[in-house]
Amino acid sequence: MAWVKLQTLDGTQVFVSRSGPSAFSLSKTGGDNRFAFAGFGAASVHSDFTPTPGLWYHLTGVCDRVSRQDSLYVNGVLLGMAPEPSKSIVLRIPASVSGPILTGPGTDTVRLYLRAPSSAEVSHLALAERKSREPAFVWANPLYFQGNGNGDDIHDPQILADGGTYYLVATLSP
Repeated sequence: MAWVKLQTLDGTQVFVSRSGPSAFSLSKTGGDNRFAFAGFGAASVHSDFTPTPGLWYHLTGVCDRVSRQDSLYVNGVLLGMAPEPSKSIVLRIPASVSGPILTGPGTDTVRLYLRAPSSAEVSHLALAERKSREPAFVWANPLYFQGNGNGDDIHDPQILADGGTYYLVATLSP
């Protein structure tokens, strides 16, 4: 699992990977601009949409030894599954997750699990983590001063935080 944000759609972008006998990668492909997960076997799973640069996405790749499936989730939604070749289950899946994990630009909060999480667990984690990333509030221009009721414009707005209290400081029209 990882949070990823593209800066551009140019080329292939690898977000999380590991080489060796337990190799895998979460990436954005260069040719079709889709998210991709390549698990322990030769199969890979691709998303069905082109991501938007500048937005955060919660990517999860699951290698399930029991069902012999690789799965790709984006924002907690299952987007695809691919069967693992049967030989890779026997020969390539380690008993533990070890070895260096490489992360690329635009990657944040990487999590690895020793068991395959269920679809419900992936959805729950994506939703919980998305809520923690959302701002407490959002504002957009123009902002209006409502103290005197005539809707005067305010300019140069800044939000200052003091503990759990937020203050709007701005320049008012004369």
